[in-house]
Amino acid sequence: MNLTSLSWQATDIPKAFTALAEWMSCMVCIQAMKRRFARPKLAVVSAAALAGMLGIQLLTTGFRGLNFALGMVVAIAAMYSFIYFCGDEDGKKAGFFCVQALLLAEMAASLEWLLDDFLFGESMLMGEDFVVRLLLMLLIYGVIFGVAGYAVRHYTLALHNFEVSSRELTVLVIMAILIFLVSNLSFLSLNTPFTGKNREEILRMRALVDMGGFAVVYAYVVQRLEQRVRRERDSIKGILQSQAVWRRQEQETAELIQYQYHDLKHQIYALCAEGDGINRKEYLESLKKRLERYEVFCRTGNDVLDILLSAKGLQCAENQIPFITVVDGKLLDFMDTFDLCSVYGNALDNAIECEMKIAEKEKRLIRVRTYAQQGFVMIVFENNCYETVLFEDGMPVTAPKEEGFHGYGLKSLRHIAKKYGGEAQAGIRNHVFCLNILIPLGNHAES
Repeated sequence: MNLTSLSWQATDIPKAFTALAEWMSCMVCIQAMKRRFARPKLAVVSAAALAGMLGIQLLTTGFRGLNFALGMVVAIAAMYSFIYFCGDEDGKKAGFFCVQALLLAEMAASLEWLLDDFLFGESMLMGEDFVVRLLLMLLIYGVIFGVAGYAVRHYTLALHNFEVSSRELTVLVIMAILIFLVSNLSFLSLNTPFTGKNREEILRMRALVDMGGFAVVYAYVVQRLEQRVRRERDSIKGILQSQAVWRRQEQETAELIQYQYHDLKHQIYALCAEGDGINRKEYLESLKKRLERYEVFCRTGNDVLDILLSAKGLQCAENQIPFITVVDGKLLDFMDTFDLCSVYGNALDNAIECEMKIAEKEKRLIRVRTYAQQGFVMIVFENNCYETVLFEDGMPVTAPKEEGFHGYGLKSLRHIAKKYGGEAQAGIRNHVFCLNILIPLGNHAES
């Protein structure tokens, strides 16, 4: 018997153990996802998935070389299908969880089999120690997947709102492939400085590589999640500060209106008493300019939007930016106040910042429209834009020096839209930046 065949026969993890590890790791990930099914139906689907994974592993028993690789592809496809079918997420999010499930399963199975070998040696699994070895496997799996489940629950909310980009998924897939190849290098060739020469070395190397690889991937994912949480915290802080400003502006505006009311009343009395046509014209021009300031006050049918849009309108007026609004605020009564302020506040902050960069003031313009169309609420923000903007997945890419500022704020709008079953998309055409947010009416279970 050659060394290669020996390594396969002596170190290959029992297929039933592998199938159980894969199934349990998928279940951990599914618990962290927005699920498609209620618990009774999920239990039925999960039982069918376990049977399917066990069948795949048993059918691929004894596969070597290319056949082994094909068998692994089938097993991974089964894990992905299980996760995607049970989770109410897109394909990239399912792939994100599938990569972690695969590495978690590999780590659990290799570590369990290493400890089994340490305690029981090369004896046959179905021997007199079978019950004890089975209990050992269940204990180790219970500890590993229990800890994994606890860690996942800690990040459940962040995972629900985490949008996986193509780049992030590609990085995870490459990391998983490299970890898997290094972990199983001894099964391909024993004649390299990086492979084990006997059963103990092979098992130990595989378990250590799997544990280290999973730790690296876990650290990467946690870093991304915590980075997102920090950014969201900063975004929330900015929105709360904006809300405080809006309330203060509302109070100041009310006081100003009261003051201007008395002032204008006296001017009208003076105008009535004035007989000189020239002075009368100057009075009228003065009144006109004072009244123009209050044309930006918005009445949308939604108190929150009235305050927000009026404040932004005043800001635009002070910076000589035409501000046009056609907004039916009653359509957005279902939205949480925080979400509403985040959508309109972030979008308009971005638009105002963009318009301020246009030196020719006659080219500045911001339009906001909110209306119902074919069962959807359409929220459209448009502003003139004469600079180059890069886009990724339908949203602008923020420059490094502006990391976490308006570019991130716009991307956060997509998460809010998806929260209500909708979508957000941005683009530029004919020097007009357009942000479209589409939300279905009457379907807001998660709002």
